[in-house]
Amino acid sequence: MASRKRSGSSPPTEAQSAKKQRADRANRREAARDIREQARHDEITKSNTVNSPFLRLPGEIRNMIYAYIFTDTLYIFTDFHLNGEAQGSDIDLYKLFEENDMSLLLDSRRVHKETALLPYKMSIFAFEFEGEWRHWEYVREFLESRSRAQILAMRRLEIFYGGVGLVGFSHRMETSKWWYKSLGCVKS
Repeated sequence: MASRKRSGSSPPTEAQSAKKQRADRANRREAARDIREQARHDEITKSNTVNSPFLRLPGEIRNMIYAYIFTDTLYIFTDFHLNGEAQGSDIDLYKLFEENDMSLLLDSRRVHKETALLPYKMSIFAFEFEGEWRHWEYVREFLESRSRAQILAMRRLEIFYGGVGLVGFSHRMETSKWWYKSLGCVKS
């Protein structure tokens, strides 16, 4: 009996075809859900613009409020925030976020759009640590996790560092762009 040669790929079976159809239907349902959700968010944004007392204020007054909140606000990252599991956890960073009025950025999409770069433009970011290399890595990671717009907006990043046996700390203040280059940061 002559042997039959198999072709490289076999035609899809009914099970494969049914599976693909189910996946396609699920993708269409998910896309429709996403469209409805986006429409709901757009409606909330439109409603906020009309109903929110804060958003009804003139832009000049809102800008004065933003300046009051963010000008010279100091965000300090110390050994406490950088060492270990618990101290450097998201919970601590969330508290830091809340304590420094960053929750304003989460108020609405419009407020976020108006204020997203203000903390970087108007605030001071400071790192304080002993001069161990692993701490410099935290500064590098902090910078690498920022967007290009945030890096360019950040006007002041200070680093206070020292080593075991040193009396006092050394201090360097530069723009984040300078630190980004100096630490050899690379976007991933």
